[in-house]
Amino acid sequence: MPQLAGSSDLPTQSSHSPQGFWHCGTGVQGLTIRDSLDAKNKLVSDEVKSVIEKAGANPDPGALFGALRPKLDEGRANAQKAVAEAKGILTAEQWAKLPERIKNPGQQGPGARGPRSQ
Repeated sequence: MPQLAGSSDLPTQSSHSPQGFWHCGTGVQGLTIRDSLDAKNKLVSDEVKSVIEKAGANPDPGALFGALRPKLDEGRANAQKAVAEAKGILTAEQWAKLPERIKNPGQQGPGARGPRSQ
């Protein structure tokens, strides 16, 4: 399993079970968090798609965003909860090695998506 740069003490694939979990330190817990987040956000994604489809071909942008905002907030909250859970199972050293974009999902710094064209 590939590791993050400089992550020599993060869990590695040591043994693989038929269920696809890595049994090494925090590996199983990490996969459980990821799988749970994927399942929750799949539901959110399906609901967002449904709202967009129901809005039709030319929806009012303000009304559409108003309808989507609760679901977008739910997806963001799901990610923040998953990060908090991961922080709870990692050591301080492991947590410190994670990039800021992982520790703070959705918080983009200046130029994170490139400059905006005017």
